[in-house]
Amino acid sequence: RIAIELAYDGSAYSGWQIQPGQLSIQEKIQESLGRLLGRETKVTGCGRTDTGVHALHYMAHIDIEQSELH
Repeated sequence: RIAIELAYDGSAYSGWQIQPGQLSIQEKIQESLGRLLGRETKVTGCGRTDTGVHALHYMAHIDIEQSELH
């Protein structure tokens, strides 16, 4: 398990959590990590935010296999 500390401007987003037909922070982070790791990667956040909310020191985590760290 790897902890990720984030800060973001949520002005253009519908909040943290993925929602059908809406752009979310979680979706963008998962897309970026998927490109980086070469596989679909689920990100779990410490909570939810509303539309347009910004965050400082927001915590999330991903679970990866140790072999992926090399």
